[in-house]
Amino acid sequence: MLAAALNGAGPTMQPLAALVRGYFLTDDYPALMFLPFLLVGLIEARSDLGRAMTQFWMIAGGVLAAVLGYGAAYVLPGLTARAHSGSTAEILGSGGFALAVIVLGKGPLERGLAFATREPVSRAKARARARSHDAAPEPKIQNR
Repeated sequence: MLAAALNGAGPTMQPLAALVRGYFLTDDYPALMFLPFLLVGLIEARSDLGRAMTQFWMIAGGVLAAVLGYGAAYVLPGLTARAHSGSTAEILGSGGFALAVIVLGKGPLERGLAFATREPVSRAKARARARSHDAAPEPKIQNR
């Protein structure tokens, strides 16, 4: 909304104000549009994603944000969630979706993929390996 209000200011702005407006609000990749992604990424990186409760709340929050963002764009007339539109609905929807996917990939899916790709070891091989370690005692070192 701030960018839309400043777009009406026109070319009569001072050069420094126009530069700040461009970098922070209206250029192709405005800083204020990407600030929510940066902050959510920092929070996610600093969270303990090894805990199931943290994973649950982050996935739930991401899904809720995606539904709210994309749902609002679907229901409210004039609101868009088009990719790279920079609208609030698009930022909320795509950010929530990204949060949920990253947590899923880091938590439950990573454990599932690690389990699925693990080489199966039979119980007999495991017992034989344990016996071979037990059969050969370590040599004693004598101090002289």
